[in-house]
Amino acid sequence: MKLAVIDQGTNSSRLMIAESSNNDFKVLKKELIITRMGQGVDKTGKINQEAYQRVIKALGYFREIIKDYQVEKIMAVGTSALRDLENKDEFIENIEQVTDIKLKSISGEKEAELIFKGAATFNNSKELLVIDIGGGSTEFIWTEKDKLNLRSLNLGCVRLTERHILDTSKVVLDHEVKKISENIIKCLNSLEINNIKKMQLIGVGGTITTLAAVKQGLIDYSSERIEGYHLTRSDIVNLLDKFKNMSLAKRKKIAGLQPGRADVIVSGTIILKEILNYFDKKELIVSDRDILYGMLVEVSDK
Repeated sequence: MKLAVIDQGTNSSRLMIAESSNNDFKVLKKELIITRMGQGVDKTGKINQEAYQRVIKALGYFREIIKDYQVEKIMAVGTSALRDLENKDEFIENIEQVTDIKLKSISGEKEAELIFKGAATFNNSKELLVIDIGGGSTEFIWTEKDKLNLRSLNLGCVRLTERHILDTSKVVLDHEVKKISENIIKCLNSLEINNIKKMQLIGVGGTITTLAAVKQGLIDYSSERIEGYHLTRSDIVNLLDKFKNMSLAKRKKIAGLQPGRADVIVSGTIILKEILNYFDKKELIVSDRDILYGMLVEVSDK
């Protein structure tokens, strides 16, 4: 059975088409387009017209691909930026009318559940803390006494960049880095996670997989090279020093860093650095299996 899943995130629109067989998935097609839906949403609660057109164009393109593959089941969700829209029902209705894609707004808790399902297809250990840094929020998912625990914090690379970095075209100033770190630490202090020392950290999502790609100098993205990669705290600190001391133009030329992520990668890297500091962890394991894989699990069960 052919399945299609779409993640309409704050920073990007992503499509995955896969074939389901014997509780496993063979990926047939993956697409990612930087649409920056969340541009300005943190301040205004509304999507601007340019971002709206980028999303429409991307989802229309995805619809044509889905038709070509003769997909049998489709699931499309919107995450942080969609949750924050004041007129999200109107936006969803417009999307369906123009693209014929039924987009569903999901809660942070549901997003976290889907992320954990995806990561669990990579690692079956119960002692996991899964972290997904997105454009608008960061999800923390872990199990305790066989219960799934989910926390979603408003820490995202797009959100924090818009709040604290005045000019993304230039090097990032030390006081801007400090402000971002303070914002992150304040939010992290609200987390209550027990037995963290026993847990293996698994990192998913575009920010973390990008850091693994940059560390390896991947000119062409490779899921095989990303899956299971160990990203250390010292790696993250070194990458942050590299990114923040470069202009946007120079960052866009870094192997492994998509040009569309270059303006928000500093904030994303600071988020991950502060998370590892907060949990006193020396490394995390990177996985390419995030919410899209969790959606495949869910839609295949229906």
